Amino acid sequence: MDTTPMRDPERPEARLLRAATFAARVHATHKRKGASAEPYVNHVLEVAAILAAHGAPEEAVLAGLLHDTVEDSDKDPDPITHERLVAEFGEVVAGVVAEATDDKSLPKEVRKALQVRLAPKKTDAAKMLKLADKISNLRAIAASPPAGWDHA
Repeated sequence: MDTTPMRDPERPEARLLRAATFAARVHATHKRKGASAEPYVNHVLEVAAILAAHGAPEEAVLAGLLHDTVEDSDKDPDPITHERLVAEFGEVVAGVVAEATDDKSLPKEVRKALQVRLAPKKTDAAKMLKLADKISNLRAIAASPPAGWDHA
C-alpha cells in the first residue's frame, strides 16, 4: 500500500485551504464593524463553516470564503476582480460569488430591495451563500453590536 501523501492541488481540501488563504490575505487589514472589531476573515470562515455544516456543495463553500473579496478590496492597491477569481478558482465558484455580490455603488435601501426581488432567480449555491452570510451577520450583531448602535 502506497503511503505517499497526495499532493494534487485539485483535491477539495487543497482548494478549500487555498481559498481560505486567499481570503485571509485579502482581508488581512479588515475588521468587523462590531465593538470587538474582530478580524474580518472570521466572518468568511464562519460563512463557509455554516455552508459546510449544512451540506452545501463545494462551490458554495468556496464562494463563502471568497464572497467579500471583490467588494472589500476595491480600494486596495491590487483589487480582486471577477476575472481574477475565475483564473484562481474557476468560472463556477466565481459565478456564485458574482451572484451573491451586491453593487456597492447603489444606496443601501436599493441594494436590499434588489436582494429580495432577485433572490428567487439565484442558483441554489448563491441562495445558500446569501442565507449563510445573513446568519453570520446576525450572529455578529448579537454578539458584538457596532459601537453606538441603536438597538431599537
